[in-house]
Amino acid sequence: MFKGVEVTKVNTMADGTIRLTIDLQDGTSDDIKAAYQLMHTETSMLLASNEGFVAAMQELVQNYPS
Repeated sequence: MFKGVEVTKVNTMADGTIRLTIDLQDGTSDDIKAAYQLMHTETSMLLASNEGFVAAMQELVQNYPS
């Protein structure tokens, strides 16, 4: 799933992790279903500005551990 998001809240948790609250832009019922399925599996997310997204994705792919 590739969707634009708006980060609406950022919390630093006591254990040092970060909790992001995001809003899917132009979400559909299929997106809601996919998001619920992601809650129960190990998931990765690339969070970058729209302007820097392609460069960030290319860097991630080039440096992804095999």
